[in-house]
Amino acid sequence: MPLETPIRIPSVTIPDLVHCLHVLAVPILTLIGLIYLIFSEFTIVKFATAGAIFFSWLVTCCVVICFEKCVKGSNHDRDLLAECRRSLMIGCAFGYLVSWIPRLVVYTIPLIFPYDDEVICYTIFVCLPCISLLWAAFVAHYKDRCDVIYQKNHKLPWIIIVINIFVLLINIRLGMMYGYAEDMKKIWYTNIAFFPITTACMVEFCQVWSGSLKVMPLPVPITNVPRSPMPVPTPLVLNIANEEAAKLVVPTSTFEEIDPRLECKICMSEFDDAKIPRMLKECGHSLCEGCADNLLEKSKGQHLFCPFCQKVTIVNGPASMLPKNFTIADMIDERKNKRAIEKSPV
Repeated sequence: MPLETPIRIPSVTIPDLVHCLHVLAVPILTLIGLIYLIFSEFTIVKFATAGAIFFSWLVTCCVVICFEKCVKGSNHDRDLLAECRRSLMIGCAFGYLVSWIPRLVVYTIPLIFPYDDEVICYTIFVCLPCISLLWAAFVAHYKDRCDVIYQKNHKLPWIIIVINIFVLLINIRLGMMYGYAEDMKKIWYTNIAFFPITTACMVEFCQVWSGSLKVMPLPVPITNVPRSPMPVPTPLVLNIANEEAAKLVVPTSTFEEIDPRLECKICMSEFDDAKIPRMLKECGHSLCEGCADNLLEKSKGQHLFCPFCQKVTIVNGPASMLPKNFTIADMIDERKNKRAIEKSPV
């Protein structure tokens, strides 16, 4: 009967929450825009802007889907960790660049274009779903395969956050240089609205680029092999003249009831000279060398996921490079010695 391995749920980080809120904001803002378009005064410019937005959405979807297929097609020769790292860096980098477009447009358009409100609205409504598509295609798609590691002693995310806050303050200060209050408010609101997603993309990109990434294990099928019933030990009566001593009963080997660590929990075979117990350095769990080699094949011999606690052990070679569990090996030798003593004539 197959045993189910525990489901590994990917950790949710603050950048993930920011992206989720950003995804929720897209349909809400779209609905608000449609209501405004329906109930506001009819103008050709407004409906032309709405049409351009919807057409740009279609083009953006096609471009992102084609780009994703090209990236996946070039990932065939990469291992899972390299594939996740590349895809996450692409999604975060392009999301970061796209999030800066409205923040820059709001500065320049009022100076060179008469319909500045429509252009700014078009830019915002095109960039919002574009960032969400990039995140869904290149980041969220791989979140069930890998985790971006964030720890309290990591200084890089805090440095990125401080830099982005400093840049935001500079943008707000530059917006105050505009003579018109309306233009100043547009600059403030746009920069503040896109600040969280810009920071989240940059933090995630820098964490992945610095190597704070680990792959998540695929479920390892574990099957219970039916075992033969344990034989009932037969008593052994000592051949001694003394009648009282002859009544002493010594049970035969009860070593079959020994600690279950003496068998591999994956193939359910006892450890011996052929089934060498190999210990995983990161967690201390043991399994036989054959099962360890099978698990290493999934990563081309680079790393191994513990099937019991899911921790990663770097091997970079065959399972014979893992340390031998000498505690189990000594227990196996002790079992052999006891069996030899029990089988020897008294």
